[in-house]
Parts: sequence; structure tokens; C-alpha cells
Amino acid sequence: MAQTSKGSSKARTQEARQRAQARREAIARAERRRRYGLFGIGGVVALVVILVIVFVVVNNNATKKGSKNVTAPAAAAITTDLASVAPASFETAGVAGVGSSISGLSALSGGTPITTGGLPTVVYVGAEYCPYCAAERWVLATALSRFGTFSGLQTTMSDGTDVYPNTATLDFVTTKFTSKYVAFAPSEVEDRSGHKLQTPGAAEAASAAKYGEDAQGDLTFPFVSIDNKYKVPTQYDPGILKGMTADQIAAAIKDPTSAVGKQVLAAANVVTAGICSVTGQQPTAVCSSSAVEAAGADLDSASSGSGSSTG
Repeated sequence: MAQTSKGSSKARTQEARQRAQARREAIARAERRRRYGLFGIGGVVALVVILVIVFVVVNNNATKKGSKNVTAPAAAAITTDLASVAPASFETAGVAGVGSSISGLSALSGGTPITTGGLPTVVYVGAEYCPYCAAERWVLATALSRFGTFSGLQTTMSDGTDVYPNTATLDFVTTKFTSKYVAFAPSEVEDRSGHKLQTPGAAEAASAAKYGEDAQGDLTFPFVSIDNKYKVPTQYDPGILKGMTADQIAAAIKDPTSAVGKQVLAAANVVTAGICSVTGQQPTAVCSSSAVEAAGADLDSASSGSGSSTG
């Protein structure tokens, strides 16, 4: 009996060891599948499922915003049109409407001038989705083209679900500006879907934080300053660009009798006057034009205190 009991105990012990070993092997196999399973068939299937889920989430977000990427290099004709506006066209547009249909500049107090390579700097902080940025980019590009040369301009459209949806415009992400009079420091901080895109430099970010934030501490796009001396608002109604392509807008800007040309060129004259005030009224041919001098008189009144902004 005892012998029988001893043999049974030995057999049970052997079985227990075998079961324990089987469990250890099963655990090891599971661990190998967990660590290396992406390289097996099951792992590939799991990866495909994950990618599909990510695609659906991203696509749904883009659909919700109506803002897939539509940025592309600007046609050469656009840069040429902006750089070849006749002086007479600027004169014809004048500054009629400043204070009503065309907004003037606001003088900034207490700002430290921003220089880049020893040049006074025009700062732009905006976002690709922003319809008001879309409108003001045309003014900035037109005005700055009187002082230097652009390269790397792109075109895009504002967000399709915002006010003034899908407004055709320029994009400054890859822009280079060359001038012996003034520097241009643009930043598109968010893309058309509202995702982070570019980060302004320290001086530009400080200027935007001081002068561009609303009462809630949120930065209002676009933020544009001229050497921390003047702040440039959105100067005209973006609605006049509705339904137009970037090529059509650029061509219309050259015509001061068109609705677009009349507004953009007048606004550009105001910005030009602001730039001339920090370049020592250079170049003379631009800064001494009657339209720019008229806009400069408006700036003088703003600097005297009526339109100042202390931030």
C-alpha cells in the first residue's frame, strides 16, 4: 500500500513538472508573439488595422475642417504681376477710403525696433486657415514688392468651413524676401487644418504677444507690425476675393479700377508709407509718390496719439 502510494506520488510529481514546463513554454511563446508579432502574419494584420484607424481619424478631421492641404508653388505670373504694378496704378488707387473701407495703421508705443541683418523688419504672424490673413497677404506682398524681390511664394486657400471660405491667397511658409531697405519675417504658425506649422523667432513672438493678443490672451491673426512702430490690421473686406483664383486676384491687383485693385493698392499704399517711415524714406521713387505721402500724413496723425496702441 505504502509502495503504491509512493509510486502514485512520484507520478503526480512528474505530471506537475510537465504541466509547469508546458506553462513556461506557453508563456515564452506568448512573450515572443507580443515582442515580435508585428513581423508575423497576425502582426501585419494588426498593423493594417491600426493604419486604417489612423487614416480614418485623420481623414475625418480633415473633412470636418474642410481643409486638406492645397498649398502649391505660386505660378511665375503671380510673382511677376505683384512686382510689376505700375506706379501710376498706385497713384490712381490713392488712399481714398482710409478710415472707412480701408483701415489705416495703428502706432505702437514702447516697442523695441526689430532689425534683421541691420534692416528694419516687417513682422507677419498668421495661419494658413485664416481668411483675414488671406486678404492681408496680398497687401503685404504688393507693398513689399516695391522695396525688394520675393522668391518661394506659394498659393493656398483659407479654411473651407470658416467665414469667407476657401479664399485664394498667397502662402509665406517658404518665402524668401531680398531687399536693401527692409527685411520681412513671416511665420505661418498653423496650417489649413489648424495644426502647428511654424514658430516665430523670439523677437517676432515677443512683439506678437505684446501687441497682438486680445483681452483673453489669444493671439489675433493676422498680426503684422512694421519695425514695432506700426501695427497693420486687416485693411479691407476679404469678401471681394470670393470666387477668384490666386491668378485672377494677382492680375486684378494691377488694375486700379477693378474692385480688387482699388482696395489692395490703396491698402498697399498705407503699408508702404509705414515702411518708408522706418527706411528713411527710401527708395525715394516709392516714398515720394503722392499716394504714399498722403498715407504718410495719416500715419503722422496716428503717431500723435489718436490711433496708438500700447499693448
